[in-house]
Amino acid sequence: MKIEAAARLRAEKWSQPVTEDVKEHPPEGLFKKSADAIAKGLKKLHPDLKSAMSALNFYINRGGEDVPNKENLEKAKEKLRKLYGE
Repeated sequence: MKIEAAARLRAEKWSQPVTEDVKEHPPEGLFKKSADAIAKGLKKLHPDLKSAMSALNFYINRGGEDVPNKENLEKAKEKLRKLYGE
């Protein structure tokens, strides 16, 4: 019984370490802007492509199907790769 409770607690709190690791949170409304603005905003906050892409994916995944402008967010991924030269 103890093991089940511990597993349930871990499942409920999976995002806590991810959220705590984020040093800079994107400004309010950043993900509602154009793909270019999103990519440039994330580049200002993150030193490398991996962390910028992680922030964008975290937003997309946490929003689920309710994420507005999902196509725009996917375009922002392409823009990020170009900004970081990859």
